[in-house]
Amino acid sequence: MFSEPIERKSVKVDLFDTSADVEVCLTESGSINTNIPEKVAIDPDEDVNDFFGKNEPKLYKFNGETDSGVSVEFQKTILGTNITLGPNGGLFVKEMSPAIMVFNSSENFPIVNSKVTVEFDFLCLKPTIPFIERSEPVTLLERDGWSISAESLEDREERVDLIKEYRRPLRTATLEVTQEVSGPPCIQVERALDTLGDIIELLSFVQGVKPCPFRARVTRIDGQETDFRYEKWITNYSKAVGHAFVGPRIVWSSDITQFLDEAYDDYAEGSRDRYRLNMVINWYLDALNNTRTIDAKFASICSGIELLAKRYSDLGPEHSATEDRIKHLVNELGVEVRDLAEFAGSFENSKLDDDEYANEYFHYQARQYVMHGDNLRIPSNGLFKDYEAGIRYFQRLLRNQLVDPGDLDKYSSLSELMPEDNRYK
Repeated sequence: MFSEPIERKSVKVDLFDTSADVEVCLTESGSINTNIPEKVAIDPDEDVNDFFGKNEPKLYKFNGETDSGVSVEFQKTILGTNITLGPNGGLFVKEMSPAIMVFNSSENFPIVNSKVTVEFDFLCLKPTIPFIERSEPVTLLERDGWSISAESLEDREERVDLIKEYRRPLRTATLEVTQEVSGPPCIQVERALDTLGDIIELLSFVQGVKPCPFRARVTRIDGQETDFRYEKWITNYSKAVGHAFVGPRIVWSSDITQFLDEAYDDYAEGSRDRYRLNMVINWYLDALNNTRTIDAKFASICSGIELLAKRYSDLGPEHSATEDRIKHLVNELGVEVRDLAEFAGSFENSKLDDDEYANEYFHYQARQYVMHGDNLRIPSNGLFKDYEAGIRYFQRLLRNQLVDPGDLDKYSSLSELMPEDNRYK
């Protein structure tokens, strides 16, 4: 399914002053594949070293047109080449790998004082996590001037099973942004992507997998279907498969919309940049990635927690010691840690009530062992338990950062986040 096409197009492209027929298709995994049936010679003025790894890859922009007359742009394109020897030999274009393609018949006219709907195809998006499979649209978030709704594909669960098995992104849902923005279709898409940026990062936390847009289409104006085509294929949006939906879920059903409604404003209006939360969430996704070793995942936990702790310390008491920074972070966010320290494999229970040892830094020995190679003996069972305690620690810190910890009862599972041994699940 990953390589199956969603859409195929035949495009006539101007390649180095040669009109070439190029077959392009967008796949279920969000990649753009091209086929050039006839040989096209590379411009002799081009530096051949660009094509043999001696220089940084050169990115090209090409223009073309579909059979129906829609203009096409190939943006940030890398060319694959081959050499033919003999009298008619030379360097020829074998394939094109554009990062972005744009199909546009709109003549870029401005859209003013209207509600514009931009539809996105998404990889790894589960807009609801229901107890039974369903695909009805759900409103994820509404704010002044825009709203976001999403709908799972009918065979979403089959697709999610493939993501679990192959640890690869796959199309699972469509999402619509309806907004009141003045500007031509290209601006409509860019503004919609800007709006989605914070939503995607927040969803990455509750999903454990980063959703990724890969096709955008301007579909409606004031509820009426457009009489033009503006479509953008995007392959360079960042992807992170995280636990590939294999890990334990931390939200259920309507928790997602409730979480977004509570977390979005503070996140978008300052805390994201103030505490580098987008970077912290990326460390969290790395820590969940079950294609990595336990040592690497544990190192990501440490890096993410310490980044957040440093930001809190830098904006407050400016502690220099890692332990002091983490204790300050835990105190500021009101996170319970005693049960995590009890569960951890490298923290002795006799230290729980000893002031000389910080429960908040229960993972200290495992951190030193993994991050710095200290001469410690930590058995694999102990490191696994430290990881399970650590990932719950990370989740509790992010949860309390993003939502009110005093009002967790309204969530069905965010309030729990208890450590457990998941090695054999």
